[in-house]
Amino acid sequence: MRRLFGLLLAAGLVTAGCATSMLATTAPGGNGENPTPTPAMQASGAPAFTPATVGATATAGATTAANAGDANVVVQKTFVFSAASSIGGGNVQIIAVVKNTGGKPAKLGGMNSESFTLYAKDGSVLQTGDLTPLPQYVAPGAIGYLGGWANISDSASFATVGKADASVTFGSADSVPAQTLKTAKVAVAPDDVKVWLEAKGTVTNTGTDTVDMGEIGIILLDSAGNPIGWLEDNTTAMGILAGQTKGFTTDYPFVPASLAHKVASTLVFAFAYELF
Repeated sequence: MRRLFGLLLAAGLVTAGCATSMLATTAPGGNGENPTPTPAMQASGAPAFTPATVGATATAGATTAANAGDANVVVQKTFVFSAASSIGGGNVQIIAVVKNTGGKPAKLGGMNSESFTLYAKDGSVLQTGDLTPLPQYVAPGAIGYLGGWANISDSASFATVGKADASVTFGSADSVPAQTLKTAKVAVAPDDVKVWLEAKGTVTNTGTDTVDMGEIGIILLDSAGNPIGWLEDNTTAMGILAGQTKGFTTDYPFVPASLAHKVASTLVFAFAYELF
């Protein structure tokens, strides 16, 4: 279903390019299963189209109060990226950069617990939705990410896209558990028709138990370490058996392939979701 929706979006993606600027932010770091940025595969040949309309805004988030020594997760910046479609409306990605400023590890709320509010430039609400935590556990002093996506079908509304706010829920944990999902050979490049960026790789369950719900998330970074998009796969690792290795391919949630030249590195996160 996601692939079909991506093809429908691709059919109407705007080909008029524009220069973009991103508000300055502290270069984020990773702390997931693969915390070290790895080189992203660059596009081979010219993109099929010039960059779509892509903009970014960054807004400071609110701090959630915590007792001294407990976990305390702060939303540092929220980035909004938009790519217009010639058939009306467009695609919007939301990435929030969070930091645990507390003294204990933080366990983020889990699937569909984090949320965003997307605003128009006049301050009215355009859309709300869920954010995926990457990773679910954030060590004291460490950086994490929340990734979201929205589609706005109405061109007039899409033209008014402004900032977004992110909401995060968390609790204190005694430690960051070892993650049994391990990724390998992860590469990001334009898909076969050079419309969307696509991530490919393998994931292995190195534990002794079947993973009921698993997440693979990839944050795309530019040369300054700023996020410029994200990709996820939350189906391949679902039900993966102990010792099993599976390949994955994802273009969701739809980053234009024309941004390939801006991707300098990636942060890859793989983990089993804990709902409670």
